[in-house]
Amino acid sequence: MKPQRSWQALAQVPTRTLRRRQDKALARYLREELYALSPHYKRVLDEAGVDVRRVRGVPDLAGIPLTEHRDLEARPQDFMLRPTPHAMREHWGFTRKLALALGGERAGQALRRGYELASELPTDARLRQTACTRHDLDLLAEVGLRAALQLNLAPGSQLVNTLSPEGVTPSTLAGALIGGAQNPQASSGDPLRITCPGRINARGLHGVGRDTPDTDEVLAALGGAEASALIARPETLSLIAQAALEAARSYPHIQWLIVAGSTPPNPKEAAAWIALAPAARVARIHGQSECPMAFVESARPVATMAEAPETGTGFIVHPDLCILEIIDPDTLQPVAEGQPGEVVYTSLAAHGRALLRYRTGDWAAHGLIWTPDSHGNLPRLSSQLQPLESRLQSPSIL
Repeated sequence: MKPQRSWQALAQVPTRTLRRRQDKALARYLREELYALSPHYKRVLDEAGVDVRRVRGVPDLAGIPLTEHRDLEARPQDFMLRPTPHAMREHWGFTRKLALALGGERAGQALRRGYELASELPTDARLRQTACTRHDLDLLAEVGLRAALQLNLAPGSQLVNTLSPEGVTPSTLAGALIGGAQNPQASSGDPLRITCPGRINARGLHGVGRDTPDTDEVLAALGGAEASALIARPETLSLIAQAALEAARSYPHIQWLIVAGSTPPNPKEAAAWIALAPAARVARIHGQSECPMAFVESARPVATMAEAPETGTGFIVHPDLCILEIIDPDTLQPVAEGQPGEVVYTSLAAHGRALLRYRTGDWAAHGLIWTPDSHGNLPRLSSQLQPLESRLQSPSIL
């Protein structure tokens, strides 16, 4: 995996070509990574009678068992890829084996970077551990770079971040967005600058244990002439907006409110955001600590967000890094494009947390859309996401 791909170029690839590339990547990843290097998935696939050599693409996924959250929670170490000489000799392609054999120490270093555990993202409420190799951290930086490119942040912008990394180990979202956003590629050669005001203890995208940020320090940072964006979870953003209202402050120079959360705000919350930053555009980011992965929604003016929080155009998906399916949670069968259902995730590049047909527990009201729009040909996940359990408990469903 070579990071820093051209996000704009990928968005212009025809849909048919994107799907064909996904099929090819899935077949290779299933054969050379999941089946070869994961004892868990080798056992699952063998028990299901799946011949990985016959898997040609995404349509074949429907015949493969789903991965449940309880499997991941019980034995997270089973989802780390572990290369052995026998597995590499048996399952890797000739070109890949030749490069390893002739590459000397450099090839050995690349192998260790790809598969040795570099760190674990902080504990969160939904999962005890999220393992990462250096390769996986590179993937997160790539996701962050793409997010910054998608948002078209101005050169030299200063981002006020309330999702600060904890020590040297980033939370999924903060690490992805901040690490990539600081790449000079994200802003035409002039690196973005990050300010982390207040005492913040981010423990993962879905995590517990965060200290409430010091709103006075956040407001002071927003008041800086060079500040142009605020990154926060919805509840934190509402706290900051309330503090600004009480202090009779407004920040018309803030251009972006980057909201870390998939649930749309209620209109009252979003209206308070208008008072905080009336000229801002709002971009929501949906992240998965378990995967880990993050998707950015196309930005909207804050006033539009307040009027209709649930009418976004969708979270733009990375078709070269993962596959999303939408299934009926009752029949477990795939649904048609644009139809509601549960989101199922398959990684195409991860090593520390390699997942095949993982049930995320997220309900997508409008499923997954591949129809191109003004932003290009990349697939989009429904803007209306909610936990599947919440949907099943809703009186309208019952």
